[in-house]
Amino acid sequence: READRPGVWSCKNKHRYASQDLWPMRVTEFEGVKARIPYNFEEILRAEYGDKSLVVEEFQGHRWNRDINEWVQMTPDEIKKSKEAAEQRKKEEEAAKQEKHD
Repeated sequence: READRPGVWSCKNKHRYASQDLWPMRVTEFEGVKARIPYNFEEILRAEYGDKSLVVEEFQGHRWNRDINEWVQMTPDEIKKSKEAAEQRKKEEEAAKQEKHD
């Protein structure tokens, strides 16, 4: 805590959080172990990583597996297919934008 900022907490990485965003903590499970997470975790994640942070299911070569609630490393083939699909979506979005302007 910083004496000149009552009600604000900071971590070793200089991130600052309001007390009401942290407490009361929620109990969850992380890798099979009970853990406490900030009360307003969704807003904290959005502020730090953007709106997509709560919906994107692929990140840096990993995919969220909903069945086991864990990030699983993707195979090289899955990564390749994912990149190709993203490139195709981008082309389609650009084509749709172009049609609107024509």
